[in-house]
Amino acid sequence: MVRKQIISQTRAALFSQRSRFGWFLLLILVVGLLFHWPRVNTLVWSSDEGIHLSAAYLVNQGLEPYRQVSFSQGPLFLEMVRWPLRWWGGSGNDIAAVRLVMLAFGLSSLVATALIGRALKSNLAGWCAAALLLVMPSFFYFARAVMADGPAIALGMWAAWAAIRFLVQGKRRWLMASGLLLGLSLATKFLTLYAVAWIPFLIFLRICFVESANPERPRFRVLTRDGVTFIALVIGALLAIYGWYDLPSLLSSAFGMRIAMRDAFGSWAANNRDEIVEFWHYHAPLLLLAGYGLFSQKERWIHHFLLGSWLLLIIVSLRVQNPLYHQHLQLLLPLVALLAGLGLATLVEQLQRISFRSPAPLPWSLAGTGIALTFWFGLFIMHSYQPTNRYLELSTTGLREGQEPIVAFLQKFTAPSDCVVTDDLNLAFISRRFPP
Repeated sequence: MVRKQIISQTRAALFSQRSRFGWFLLLILVVGLLFHWPRVNTLVWSSDEGIHLSAAYLVNQGLEPYRQVSFSQGPLFLEMVRWPLRWWGGSGNDIAAVRLVMLAFGLSSLVATALIGRALKSNLAGWCAAALLLVMPSFFYFARAVMADGPAIALGMWAAWAAIRFLVQGKRRWLMASGLLLGLSLATKFLTLYAVAWIPFLIFLRICFVESANPERPRFRVLTRDGVTFIALVIGALLAIYGWYDLPSLLSSAFGMRIAMRDAFGSWAANNRDEIVEFWHYHAPLLLLAGYGLFSQKERWIHHFLLGSWLLLIIVSLRVQNPLYHQHLQLLLPLVALLAGLGLATLVEQLQRISFRSPAPLPWSLAGTGIALTFWFGLFIMHSYQPTNRYLELSTTGLREGQEPIVAFLQKFTAPSDCVVTDDLNLAFISRRFPP
């Protein structure tokens, strides 16, 4: 009898609403990984990967980061790269090890996106957001690339999830977790700076619409306490990491160079128009599905307000970025997939209500638009997995066509201890010849 009761309780726990979400999300991850796994280490390298790997290699040789080795990314990202290189350096699998670390952050970003979808609407919204993100070739390309953007975005998404948990539950441990996670994200790369404004906005929303129900608690005092707690934790996490490095050199290397680049590149529109057009070219149906998802949330005005402000602040932060590269625009992908997932979940809810003759959540004209966009997205994804897609360019060495002879030349006519001066550090790192 006791044994049957234990089995019954175990079965109930395994198939509860929360467990079903976790099991199906795990299934999405496994299927996606099996599909993408052959390309983890066989895609052409992004232009910045050799820079990051070379800097990490030189630090592992004993040079001081930022003071002796210039590095434009945050110190936490440097540690993410250099430790796998050190641990697996003698096995020949060092690059694969670094890519697996990057991929772990990419998948964690996907999980955070799914959890936010679940918190805002339903299990289905979370599953849809995860699936939409996983099938995008650009998401997988950058999820395994040795670049700071992926880990910074992942930590930023977890900070956003913790902030939404605080908004809903009011437990300050979630606010503290959000501050720490955002600090870690900014210590990886100053890409998620928008959240420094957006998360305090959530604190303000909670004060206005939740804490107002308790008139005995002064709202200004609660707002000040929560805001100061959040900012203190963000700054504290940053300083705790920055304190291990030569701070003047770090600021000069990581931030001084970016300021100089802004001055050198001139006007934003002239330099970045092509990147915007290309991002649209590779993500158009997903972006339109996201717009559909945002519009479908208008009945839940607080969600509409929350998601709209999030999107607006990301766009503003990208507008400040100059020069703007395609890896920076990946900051939009998790939120865009989340919005599209919310829209698809609302569409499915409407279709399910047909047989019950209950009030539909959307006008039928809008539902028809959602069906058309979903169909277009499916066709677009099938067409995306072509060799001509810039995110699917295969290479066993990481080099583009015509670059292999250069590496062969370097390895034949230079010694491992020689320094190579080049403007393409992918060539230098793959040939294991390093800059002075």
